[in-house]
Amino acid sequence: MRVEGWGWDDVPTWEHDCDKCTFLFSLTLLGAHESLKTVDVYESCQKDRGDRWIIRYSSEGSDYATTDLKTLAAYYVIGHFGDLEI
Repeated sequence: MRVEGWGWDDVPTWEHDCDKCTFLFSLTLLGAHESLKTVDVYESCQKDRGDRWIIRYSSEGSDYATTDLKTLAAYYVIGHFGDLEI
């Protein structure tokens, strides 16, 4: 799949089961004629315990990853440069 661009949204796509985390934005990686993947990004309510960011990729309770700022930035880079493939 070739990434052609990205889109932002200020409304979450997926349900998140912790009301103490702070929703930041949704990021959608876009292909030539379709959305490839949408993730919601949250600031973790447990940011003092390690990874500060949560990337949620469905409403299923276990479908998320905690990450650092470098990985979060990688989502931006992948979406920003259309010559990268995922």
